[in-house]
Amino acid sequence: MIATNKTVIDKEKSFKDLVNRTRKQHLYKSILIPLIFIGGIIILVNGLNNYDEDSIATGIAGLIIGFIYVIYNLITFLRIPKKVYKQNKIVCDYGMTYEYKFKEHSIMVSCIQFDKTNKLEYKYDSIKKVVEYDDRYEIVLKENYILFIYKNGFDKNMEQFFIKNLGINKKKIKDKKKKKKD
Repeated sequence: MIATNKTVIDKEKSFKDLVNRTRKQHLYKSILIPLIFIGGIIILVNGLNNYDEDSIATGIAGLIIGFIYVIYNLITFLRIPKKVYKQNKIVCDYGMTYEYKFKEHSIMVSCIQFDKTNKLEYKYDSIKKVVEYDDRYEIVLKENYILFIYKNGFDKNMEQFFIKNLGINKKKIKDKKKKKKD
C-alpha cells in the first residue's frame, strides 16, 4: 500500500527545525569533553599522590586539551544558526514543500521550491532511525539526512499505512511525544 504525505514547511519553521536538529547532533558529538577532563583529573591526582612529574604533566596537558576542546565546541555551537542558514539559504528564506510517497520498499520524495522539483528515492534499509514527535516524524538516513514528515500532511488513513510500511521493513519508531498530564 502506498501512503502519501504533503509537508509544507515555512521558512521560520524550517530554520528553527534545522538549527535544533544540528544543535542536538553537536551535543552528541561533544560527549568526549567530560571524558578528557575526567581522565586529566585522574592522571593529575594520581601524579600528585605519587609525586610523579610525568603524570602531573600528562594530567595538566589533558586538562588543557579538554579546556581548548570546550572553547572550540562552544564557539562551534554558537555559530550553528549562521552555518545552517549558509548551507540551507533557499529553504531558510522561502520554505519548502515535500511530497512523500511511502511505498512498501522505498520512499519517494519530491522537494518543491519555486518552480524547481527534485525527486529522490530512498530504500527502507537506508534508514538509521525513525522518531515520532507530537506533530511530526523524523526519519534519519544513513547519510545523516533528515526527512521531516508532519502528521497534518497525511490524508485519512495514510498515517497508518506509513506506520505499516515501516513495520514491514522492520523499522521501529522511537516515541518522543510529550506526555500529557491528567
